[in-house]
Amino acid sequence: MRLLFMIFTLAVATFFAFVFPALAAELGGSNSVLSGILTAVMPHVLELTSLAVTALVAWLAAWLKLKFKIDIEARHREALHSALMTGVRLALARYGVTAKREVVLGAAVDYAREAVPDAIKSLRVDGGKLGEIALSKLGG
Repeated sequence: MRLLFMIFTLAVATFFAFVFPALAAELGGSNSVLSGILTAVMPHVLELTSLAVTALVAWLAAWLKLKFKIDIEARHREALHSALMTGVRLALARYGVTAKREVVLGAAVDYAREAVPDAIKSLRVDGGKLGEIALSKLGG
């Protein structure tokens, strides 16, 4: 809704800044009342136009920052889950399916810490949470 308001404001300001002066010149010439009003109003119209453009750019920058933060967080989460799944599979292949659960989980967590340290740091996941996620990958 705010975006639509900003676009509308920008469109109106653009009309007054560019279209209206050309129309006034075409209709009245340089000595008309319309030209005098236009001369008095134009600085304010240009200020409003610059304000609308600044607001639109600021909103767009904030939206892009939020969008990319969400995308990066999703990639980190996916990488962490994939690394824990790979760690569980690797531990099961190395120690066998009869290995103690703690051994498999420990190996999976160690693998994930080595494979995706940036994701763990970015998501602020501690060892207990890593173990819980690995346990869910183990199926128990």
